[in-house]
Amino acid sequence: MSMLRRAQRRRDLLRRTAAAACTILFAMTGHEALAGSNDALHDVYGYYSYMMDVKDEIASYRAAKEALAQAKKDLADAQQNLADAKAGVADAAANLAQAKANLHDAEDHLAAVKIALAAAEETSAQRTQEAIAAQQAEADYAPTVYVQRAHVEAMSARYDRMAAASGDTSAPLSSAAEKDRAAVVARVLKEVGYQQNRVNDAQAMVNAALAGTASAETAEGTTDTSAIDAASAEVEAAQSELDAVEDYFSQLTAAREAAEDAERDAREVVAGYQQDLADSTTNLAEATSYVADAENYQQQAAAWERDAVRDEGTAEQQLRVAQHDLDYFGEGSGWQTGAEYYAWRGERGGHQLYLPLSYYKRTHRGKQKLDYGLSTGYVKSDTGFVNGAVSGWTDTSLSLTLRNENPINSVRYGFGISIPTGQSRIGAKAVVPESLARFTDFGAGWQYIPSIEVLHKITEQDRLTGRMSYTMRGGYNYSREVWDAHVSPGNILAQELEYLHTDAKKTYMVQLYHNSTGNAVQDS
Repeated sequence: MSMLRRAQRRRDLLRRTAAAACTILFAMTGHEALAGSNDALHDVYGYYSYMMDVKDEIASYRAAKEALAQAKKDLADAQQNLADAKAGVADAAANLAQAKANLHDAEDHLAAVKIALAAAEETSAQRTQEAIAAQQAEADYAPTVYVQRAHVEAMSARYDRMAAASGDTSAPLSSAAEKDRAAVVARVLKEVGYQQNRVNDAQAMVNAALAGTASAETAEGTTDTSAIDAASAEVEAAQSELDAVEDYFSQLTAAREAAEDAERDAREVVAGYQQDLADSTTNLAEATSYVADAENYQQQAAAWERDAVRDEGTAEQQLRVAQHDLDYFGEGSGWQTGAEYYAWRGERGGHQLYLPLSYYKRTHRGKQKLDYGLSTGYVKSDTGFVNGAVSGWTDTSLSLTLRNENPINSVRYGFGISIPTGQSRIGAKAVVPESLARFTDFGAGWQYIPSIEVLHKITEQDRLTGRMSYTMRGGYNYSREVWDAHVSPGNILAQELEYLHTDAKKTYMVQLYHNSTGNAVQDS
């Protein structure tokens, strides 16, 4: 078998192996599915990455649903807070109106109390003057009462002496004796200066003077009955006058007591209004403070309402974002690159450098969800043989997926194209042995890959996936030494059934897959 045929056989075998793994890697990146690598490390890493992606997707989707539920709750709380804030504003306005009304009432009441107090003080002053006048009138009239009493007592004493001298207690007093007694009383009152506080002294002086004249009257020896009768009449007249004087004095006393009572009542009224004035002043200060507090509360309520309106707007925006994130879960785009370097030693040591480059975008058109993908890379390889060096771009893969997502069953329709931008015509010495590096050859012909995937979510952690794809592979020239060496690789029908479980503690996957590859046709 020629060297070219041996190289082609290795290439065909490699492509058959890569086709067997195609459906597994197709869910990750199209470039890996078309790369033609049989490196087990890359396959294991690809499986692991796929399972971790599914696990992260489940966790992210759960978080998106929780975020939506939280956003709805936050919006409800914000709406309730806004309603409470509006009620607070209304309550603050009512409180302020009531506080101002109370302040107005307090001001009116204080003014009324001041007016009433002024009137009460004026009345009290008047009552005081009336009481003083009544007291003065009583004091001025008191000496008259005392003098009249002394006069009656003196006349009664004179009558008693006259009656005793005549032996008839019913005989009247003589006019001469009466005149003497009146003279004594007048003289004594003049001596004491008619002072009320010396009434007792005046009485004692009158009695002493009359006692001095008693012996003289007795010495006369005779008193007629007519004189005694006259003295008795004078006593009765003096007593009648005394009764009138005392009655008038009693009236003055009653007037004085009434005036004093009126003055006391007026003072009590003044004291009551003074207390009302103090209370009203305190109430006015409190009402003023309440108005200030109500105005402050109104300002706080207005600020609360402004914050509540802002919070409601923020909550609505967060709800829209959360709803959008859930409706368009997983959408986005990104670039990815890296570097892979392989080196080997032996009879001919070599190396290979690969710089992958890919772009991926998940979006939607209306209600239709779409995935776009583009991947290529730059490779530089040297097997250590003469003409064993190759460098340039690899084949470019384009992919499009239409996703019909549902909570339980989802269907995804895919279509991929591999554009032969890599080098398919390479020297036999440039072919890298299997498992040494990422690429064993560096290009192939056009490839068209329609596919369908059905996903059934058993639970949130368990899913069953069925995939089927058909790869239509075009022919290409594969040899640099033989320019007309051409191969038409067979098409590939791939079926796969996958069960995947993932939770917080463990993740595992079971796959059953079958590839059916058509016969390749080689022209050389």
